[in-house]
Amino acid sequence: MSIIIKSGSGSELMTVDPISLAARITIYDAQGNPIQVQNKNVLSSTQKAQMSMGSDGTNGRFLRTDRFGQLSINNPNLAWYDSAEGVAVNTVIWTQSLTTQTMTQANESILFNASAITTLATGSMLVSTKQFFKKPRVPLVVRFTKVLLNHVNNSVIELGFGSSASAVTATPIINGAFMRKDTDGSVYLVVSSNGTETLSLPQTSPNTTSYYTIEIMLMDDKATLVVFDSVNAPIIDVTLSLPVATQALWSVSHLPIYARTYNNTAPASPTTLRISTTSVFELDFADTKPYPHKMAALGKHLWNNPFTAFNQLANYTNNTAPILRTPSNTVAGETTLGGQISWANGANSFGASDTLDLILFGYQNVTPYQMCITDISIGTINLGAANGANEYTIQYFIAINGSAISLATASYSRQTLGFQNLSATSAIGSRFLDRISENYQTPIVVEAGRFFVIGARILSGSVSAGQIIRTMANLKGYFE
Repeated sequence: MSIIIKSGSGSELMTVDPISLAARITIYDAQGNPIQVQNKNVLSSTQKAQMSMGSDGTNGRFLRTDRFGQLSINNPNLAWYDSAEGVAVNTVIWTQSLTTQTMTQANESILFNASAITTLATGSMLVSTKQFFKKPRVPLVVRFTKVLLNHVNNSVIELGFGSSASAVTATPIINGAFMRKDTDGSVYLVVSSNGTETLSLPQTSPNTTSYYTIEIMLMDDKATLVVFDSVNAPIIDVTLSLPVATQALWSVSHLPIYARTYNNTAPASPTTLRISTTSVFELDFADTKPYPHKMAALGKHLWNNPFTAFNQLANYTNNTAPILRTPSNTVAGETTLGGQISWANGANSFGASDTLDLILFGYQNVTPYQMCITDISIGTINLGAANGANEYTIQYFIAINGSAISLATASYSRQTLGFQNLSATSAIGSRFLDRISENYQTPIVVEAGRFFVIGARILSGSVSAGQIIRTMANLKGYFE
């Protein structure tokens, strides 16, 4: 039976439920308004609200709003990413700094101090090539996954926003927000502004045998460090607010991310650090940047090999004319992704043939990326000798996804680009008209490891001794 508590002659104050054995109560705010309100009830002008919560999978967390009460949209925009793919650190997006210690990459992870060095003043560090702009009221997050912190006293491990002058330069970090596992094994969240470091209280120390996910989030006036274990439970969840005497979170507008380990003095055994994927996100920010722009910002535009630091894919060498090539139906004149090519058939130009396709540029796409081509432009001039007595006409085309370079033996998908013409008897330096310019609303996609060809077919033109055709091909797009 239920128990009812009444006041006076019959005013009911509380009922204890006979099933749940719980008292039934109504929660009021300081103004006397009930906090729990039924749907569509009229609210008092002084109404307050109960804090709403959600779940991150293992923990309840308050929903976050801005200072005007607008709910955060939680729409993370990927600003940077490294998948630790392949057998070498991607030096397009990372800058390595090694002092005696070495670094290796294998099995989708990067190992710091792979050489197991224990001598003092040695270290290994990665710093992102990109520096990240902390926009006002836009949280910025860096995430390191599958992190193994094999720390030994007398060494230091750091991960987060910021950078050091070298792998072995001791504290302080001039500007940053990062996790530090210090020489005595203590773990801190560190916020540094203009050389002044502010440290949190010591936190739970990750062990040396488990893998963790480490996230550092920056707000305008604070930073948060969360470390999750292998079952996604946080072992560290600490926030550090901007000190009163500090004017800004950083004294700069942009910072890279970094990770490093170094020996402050000689540890008893080697300290190592292993990380897998690393990513940076902007939160609560409706990014309208076109997708190709985002991929270019991630270092995946078509100008460079996405795995090799600033290694251009187009054929263009400083102060050097392109080598005279003799392209054929089975061999590429240049094995680059466009650029420039000078081509002829020995001492003479190619004779006209509507049944011969020539490979000017033949490029094999890098694995494991798709190559998405959004724009192609081609320009051509006449060099070496004046054109002959007949108009010179070139038909350009592309061929994609061949299994080998040869147009004769490999299966390709082909598409025409257009014609270019040179008038009879045109002088050296004359341009073929008109310039070809293609913009693909739906990108041309070349699969990983497959070949891409820019080719030509000579439809008309008389042989002129010493005549050379110079073709320039420019491609835009991105790797994905």
